[in-house]
Amino acid sequence: MEFSFESKSDIKLLIMYVLAQAKSVAKQEYLNKNFFSDFIMESVKISYFDLHDTIFTLAEEGYILMFVKNHKDVLEITDKGLETVGYFFKYIPLSIRDRIDQCIYDKILEHKEKESVEVDYWKENEKCYTSTLRIFDDEQKAMQFTISFPDAKHAQK
Repeated sequence: MEFSFESKSDIKLLIMYVLAQAKSVAKQEYLNKNFFSDFIMESVKISYFDLHDTIFTLAEEGYILMFVKNHKDVLEITDKGLETVGYFFKYIPLSIRDRIDQCIYDKILEHKEKESVEVDYWKENEKCYTSTLRIFDDEQKAMQFTISFPDAKHAQK
């Protein structure tokens, strides 16, 4: 069987395969929809409209979920999607699977590094420690919290 990205069923399989691999390889439960779209379109030749039409079809059929998390549209594969891709993934040529797997490893881990959390604490005086939590998204500080604690034990948590 030749794998053609013009076939709607092959595009469905590709989408489910990428989401399944992201979940198992990169331990990423869900992917930002824009990141996912860019990732697919960089990895294989597929039209934007075919990709998004197929994403909506998969969501309607219950193979993937689309929802909003932290003000971003995200995609997640369902158990039904995992079961389906587990059976049909062998129809994706090994060369394409290998390329996708390597891209997943590189891109998703790179993306995870851009979304990070930093925590610092320091002693203000004998009875006060300050802890600061900074959350970064795409290398820019998204949020920062500063809290005072009576001892180092609580400030470290």
